Amino acid sequence: MLWENLWPVVGLTAAALTSTAFIPQLILRIRNPDQARVAYGTIGIFMLGASLWAAYGAHLQDWIIIGANIFILLNLGLLAVVQFIQEKDGRKRARQ
Repeated sequence: MLWENLWPVVGLTAAALTSTAFIPQLILRIRNPDQARVAYGTIGIFMLGASLWAAYGAHLQDWIIIGANIFILLNLGLLAVVQFIQEKDGRKRARQ
């Protein structure tokens, strides 16, 4: 019974996170307009929101919500890994 009452909170939290996830990116761009990287905060907040949406979709047994958010998670995860590797390579080159 408790979980049934929490699912609307999960859905609202997912909506709030995915709706505000790009705020860290905007702040990064305002502070340094020449920077081309994606803010890790943006990736993390959006991934958390997509995870909650996927859980909410599983609760509703809605495969469209589940599939779309798993797709988002895979793409954002790949973006984070690629960005991390590029930044690591950039730091190595800067030291040489």
